[in-house]
This record gives sequence, structure tokens and C-alpha cells, in this order.
Amino acid sequence: MIYSRPALWLAFSCSTILLVTAGCKKQTPQASAPVDTNAAAAQAVAPAGQPQATDASAPVFTPSSIPEVQAAIKSKDYDKAASMLLNLQRAPMTDEQSMQVLNQMRQFQQNLAGAVVSGDPNAKAAAARLRQSSLHQ
Repeated sequence: MIYSRPALWLAFSCSTILLVTAGCKKQTPQASAPVDTNAAAAQAVAPAGQPQATDASAPVFTPSSIPEVQAAIKSKDYDKAASMLLNLQRAPMTDEQSMQVLNQMRQFQQNLAGAVVSGDPNAKAAAARLRQSSLHQ
């Protein structure tokens, strides 16, 4: 069979993006760092009326997370969608929520591959971001 160059490019791009971002699995817990007993004691002594410091930048899965990603994809804000999906993958969630994020990532990658092939510079930047994030996992 004779294949046209755009069809080969699309197939190659889709498979490359899927392979590069295949690291969407939850990571297994690793050995924790040594605990600073002085810091732990200082937090334990904090008055009951004051909330203890929490990591405000920790990603959180909310019911509006997936619709927000879908809106970003629809508006062709690929970088925002990629950022949101990568953050959601690090968020603690149930198995059902994890499947929602995984399915949304797959759909996003399909849309992104088509946009990359059509030459969209925003899509190319988002694809590079996904590739870079998969290298650091």
C-alpha cells in the first residue's frame, strides 16, 4: 500500500505522543525522607486554634476539573489543558476519578496530535510540555 506523507506523519505523531505520555500510572510510594524531629515537635506544639500549614499548591481533583480541561481543549488553549491534566495526575483521587483523568488525557492527546500535524504552534508547545513531563517521572 502507498501511504501519503501527512497520513504517515499523523500516525507517527499520535503514536509518539501516546508512547511518550504513557507514564500516566500512579507512582508507587518510595521511602520517605528522614523526619526532622524539631520541626515535627514545633508543629505538634502549635495552638489548637491555629490551622497547621498545608501545601496550598497541592493539586486537588474537584467535580469541575474535567469540564475545565474540556473547556481549555475546546478553546484550543492546549498549554493550559496540558498543565491541568499533568497536575490532576499528581492529585490524590479515587479509581473512578483516575479513570476519568486517564480517558481525558487520551482524548486530549488525540486532539493535540491533530493540531500538531496542522502546524498549531500552541499545540507543539503543549506536546513538548507533555514530552518533558514524561521524562521527569
